[in-house]
Amino acid sequence: MNYALASTERLIDSTHDAVQSAWDTCIDAPVRTSRDLRRATARLMEAAIRLRRAARRLSETSRCIGAEPERAGQAPELLSDASRRWDAIAELLYQTLEETFDLRIGVREGLEIGELVPERTGPAAKRLPRILLAPRTISAREFLLCRRSSARDRIALLPTPRRRARIAAVDAPRRISRGRAPPPASTCTL
Repeated sequence: MNYALASTERLIDSTHDAVQSAWDTCIDAPVRTSRDLRRATARLMEAAIRLRRAARRLSETSRCIGAEPERAGQAPELLSDASRRWDAIAELLYQTLEETFDLRIGVREGLEIGELVPERTGPAAKRLPRILLAPRTISAREFLLCRRSSARDRIALLPTPRRRARIAAVDAPRRISRGRAPPPASTCTL
């Protein structure tokens, strides 16, 4: 119940701040203000749903306290504090809703009678000149000088032909012939 009351109060406060800032922008951008107020009204409806949920939990808590008053302890005092807080939040919700609807009606009437001029929207507003900052280009050499160590890691060198190692006669392995018997030793004394 306290969580629902706290979240409702935060939502109403943020919507109240949005409505107050909409008062400042309604002359310069009445169409955007109207859209912002529509979103604010949707948030206030969500706050009303949360407030209704808190009221249900408040009544459930009251029923539980009424069922077992001997185990209630300080619950009745806490329940009366929560009830007063619920009343204050409901009053704040009503005032914020009233401000929102008054501002929405004022913006709509101002647009209808021509007191407020709608700002440009759609494709025409998107064709406004824009300032683009072009990145400073540097040469590849400057880039590689700045990033020399990592450039060596990423750039492969051209393959070079391998040199054959020269093996000395002493280091050469002896030939082994398999499948034949070694030549007989010569007994000739010539």
